[in-house]
Amino acid sequence: MSARRTTRPGQGEAALEQALKDNRCDYVVKPGEGAFYGPKIDVNVKDAIGRLHQLSTIQLDFSLPAKFECEYVAEDGSRKRPVVIHRAILGTNRALLRHPHRALRGRVPLWLAPEQAVIAPVSEDRHAEAAKAALAKMKAARLRAAVDWSNTKLGKKIREIAMRKVPYILVIGDREAEAGTVAIRPSRRRGLRA
Repeated sequence: MSARRTTRPGQGEAALEQALKDNRCDYVVKPGEGAFYGPKIDVNVKDAIGRLHQLSTIQLDFSLPAKFECEYVAEDGSRKRPVVIHRAILGTNRALLRHPHRALRGRVPLWLAPEQAVIAPVSEDRHAEAAKAALAKMKAARLRAAVDWSNTKLGKKIREIAMRKVPYILVIGDREAEAGTVAIRPSRRRGLRA
């Protein structure tokens, strides 16, 4: 037994538009931009320089229930064809992470940075123990830190760490190793508070 169509063309669009009105959402109707199987609502936001980014999608699907002959029994005992509602949940999470990353050009707040600090020993031989001790203290304080063991000159090492957008570079030379300290060199933060 095949279920008869329970929606008229345009009924889905009208229902979505009414839902947006009921929830007092600002919206723009874009005829012809919905997917082939039904109308949709795209949630878009503007970034710091005015570009639009899609965060999520909610879409009505009239095609799949018909293709798979899906039915349900209504209160009156008749058989009806359901409408599938697609929601882009995983896409939303990815977009929510991508949006601030783009807006901040990769310079995230200290608490969100994957690496909060990188220790840059001037000499791998002479300052290795001091670097290991500093790293142990940072790890004990639950900070995300690492040591740059590359055998390059200090200037190049600092540039490469800064290119990774690490908030703090901790330099250890002879004076710092002897005193048990580090020289803190913040990356350029452009006004972003850590």
